Amino acid sequence: MGSTSDTRTTAEIYQEAADTNDQVTHGLRNALKIVDDTRDVQATTLAEVKKQGEQLGEIHASLGDVQEDNKYAQAVLDDIGCLCWCFGRKKSNKLQRPVHPPAYKPPGSRQSPGAKPNSNQKMTRNDVKNQVGSNQTQTTKSSPDDPVLKRIEDGKKEQDTLIDQIASGVDVLAQGAKAMKEELAEQDKMIEMTEKKTDDVNYETKATVHHPAFRRHIKNFL
Repeated sequence: MGSTSDTRTTAEIYQEAADTNDQVTHGLRNALKIVDDTRDVQATTLAEVKKQGEQLGEIHASLGDVQEDNKYAQAVLDDIGCLCWCFGRKKSNKLQRPVHPPAYKPPGSRQSPGAKPNSNQKMTRNDVKNQVGSNQTQTTKSSPDDPVLKRIEDGKKEQDTLIDQIASGVDVLAQGAKAMKEELAEQDKMIEMTEKKTDDVNYETKATVHHPAFRRHIKNFL
């Protein structure tokens, strides 16, 4: 089979290269839009996850308040039992009435990774640029006034800017993913602590309800 010679003119080759360059630029624009949309979704999700963590903290703190109340109630019941069996004996004053804070204040949350990373961080720029460059037709600029060549050069400059923005966006997504992983790990620990404290509160509440002094005198109030 004989070889087929390329009968295209130089102008046609330049035009084809310019069209390919435009397609690459269009693809980079779409990629940047996807990255930006993903960043918005990630920021919203991370905010909801942190809000959930604050709610878990409030529940954990409320259980602590219940524990303090149970301890105080048991101390009062101990005093009642002491007064019943040892009339005239001074009260034990084991615990002071707990004073709970008016509201739980969650710990300061870490700064949401919404800010752009350091401009010096261009982790994937060279790789992306090499991949883009391999798909483009290599051309030699013969005339600086040629509109097709100017179109190609302008497209390359825009592609460099888009690649930088995509690389920065990917860095922000990586930071957001790390922050979400750390937040979920902390919440997992908080859930375990809350479960344990719930069991403790349940046990202490039952002990208070079944306190001998309480069981002995509750009939007078029924």
